[in-house]
Amino acid sequence: MGDLGLAELPAEEDGVAALRMTGGEVDEAPVDVLYLQAEPVQLVDESGELGGRLGHRLLQLPDAARIEAAAVPADERLHRLQLLAERDEAPPLLDQALDQGPHFREQRIRLLLREQPHLAIVPTDMKTCLVLLSALALLLGAAACGERSEPLGELEQQYPVTVRGAGEEPAVVPSRPERIVALDAGAAELIIALGAGDRLVGIPAGIPKGDGPKQAPSSAAEVVSPNLRIRTDDVVALEPDLLVAAPTTDQLDVSRVRRETEAPLYVQPGSSIDDVLRATLELGFLVGEPVNARALASRIRSEVAVVEDRIADEPVPTTFVDTGFFVTVPLRSLLGDMIVRARGESIAGENPGVDPVPLSRLLRLDPDIYLATSDSRVTLRSLRDDPRTAKLTAVENGRVRVLPSDLVQRAGPNVARALERVARALHPDAFQPDG
Repeated sequence: MGDLGLAELPAEEDGVAALRMTGGEVDEAPVDVLYLQAEPVQLVDESGELGGRLGHRLLQLPDAARIEAAAVPADERLHRLQLLAERDEAPPLLDQALDQGPHFREQRIRLLLREQPHLAIVPTDMKTCLVLLSALALLLGAAACGERSEPLGELEQQYPVTVRGAGEEPAVVPSRPERIVALDAGAAELIIALGAGDRLVGIPAGIPKGDGPKQAPSSAAEVVSPNLRIRTDDVVALEPDLLVAAPTTDQLDVSRVRRETEAPLYVQPGSSIDDVLRATLELGFLVGEPVNARALASRIRSEVAVVEDRIADEPVPTTFVDTGFFVTVPLRSLLGDMIVRARGESIAGENPGVDPVPLSRLLRLDPDIYLATSDSRVTLRSLRDDPRTAKLTAVENGRVRVLPSDLVQRAGPNVARALERVARALHPDAFQPDG
């Protein structure tokens, strides 16, 4: 029989208490996944003890699933389960004397040794499965008698929501945002990937618009120009209820927009792939899409791991990244982080500053590979035509690669693809069919 894992219970940030209870906050969210193997559940034993045994195992479920006690004043059921789980002795079954009830600790040991079945095991026989589900429904219905009904569908994100972000102050959103303005391209792409793109009313230039799954609505206004200037008046006119910016967004314009709109501001971290993963989860909570956020973050992690595994044994070449006029990137940047993850070594060091790298230093350090962003307009031909750079080893060997700026410098949902692009530039042989 195959393993069965209990479904992941919603975390505290989802605003949903354990066991679908509302009306309070969860001190500690149960997130452990329980995997069990045992024989199929025997629903009706020879003594006909369906109610006693099934009810008893249902009460043991929180203990077996490692559910911690949660402070939820509006619902007493978890509290009753916790009290029962703490008892050393279970209530007697139908034909047992008062002193013959099964001992909880003994049952735990038997469960670990797989000598006792567990309620979480799915029966292999379909008839048994249907009977089990029916019995559970009856028991839960009886337990809920006299109490308010609980929602059975997908529970919505609870508000207000507060996340840290990369700004000076946390972002506090009082209700589900319906009019979102993204002041950064990566943030806009991330919001679309989270499934909240239909609520974008303002976007930067360069974000595609239309009816596609990766497009902003056709009605979204372009409020950031191609040269990254924010059209403040246009943003104010949109009456947004959430602003999303990046640390690199013009801070003076952002401050003015926030002051005039009085909308919550979330500053999205984006200086590394880990920052993008963090922003994915934080934005997911802000816009009410925590489930999509977790799925997206999991996908990004998996795709990044595939790239890193492929180049794990490759040598580390030295490289220089030219974003234009010999200005490079620091290690504490998205592209800088990708260089390190792709097993490259930047000759510019950890923090080269915003000034151009002196040509004398560039010639002296002589990188193995010369990388340039597409907006720098640097090409192999331009470097060979320049007598100052023609003698670089990377130029002489033709190891100059141009990276698309909109991919490798955009902190959005496509960071894994960007990492692969950098890794291919540094280790082309690793991505050959037999590599």
